[in-house]
Amino acid sequence: MQFLFAYPDPVKKAKYTQDLNSYLQKNSHNISAREYANDYMETADKEKYGRYLKEKDFRMSEFPKDLDYIEAKIKTITMVFTNDISIVGKKGTFEKNVKLENQQDGTTKAEIISTVKMVR
Repeated sequence: MQFLFAYPDPVKKAKYTQDLNSYLQKNSHNISAREYANDYMETADKEKYGRYLKEKDFRMSEFPKDLDYIEAKIKTITMVFTNDISIVGKKGTFEKNVKLENQQDGTTKAEIISTVKMVR
């Protein structure tokens, strides 16, 4: 997760985070950093991810999935922007309901198409 938290492109960061949530929810008793990278990351990012994990002495091979730990970590995703606007969503909702687009000036445009449920 630390690799994703530090990812410089906010659109890819959101995509890879959502993809990781999907990967971790697969009906499997094991997980693999290599499998996640191969299934979801672009080639250049796979290489960066592999180097990052190697620097951290983290294995790319398969290991048992700790469901309690994973459930606690992936219940929600929060995206906080520099102007103190945040988007919070339950697992699986970002990819379907939030469109992110990098702008030429370095900002990110976020578009949400939905009905307003509540304002607090």
